[in-house]
Amino acid sequence: MENNQVETIPIQIENLLNLEILDLSFNQIKILPSHIGNLYNLHTLNLDYNKIIKIPLDFSNLVNLKNLELKNNPIEFPNYSVINNGAC
Repeated sequence: MENNQVETIPIQIENLLNLEILDLSFNQIKILPSHIGNLYNLHTLNLDYNKIIKIPLDFSNLVNLKNLELKNNPIEFPNYSVINNGAC
């Protein structure tokens, strides 16, 4: 779904329980819904080049996530030091 001018992530995505890789880079996403936190098998999530301001706390549920790409987003919360270090 990369580079498609996607603005929102549909709630139905939470039904893709076996999803392991999701590439939503180069879109227009501003808000990340908390239901992404239900994708427990996700190990790669690319959100580069969007308009994301906040990372939901539900991302802590993504226990198998090994690769999170967030380049070129105006993220305000949590700050980048938390994202880079993985702790507050």
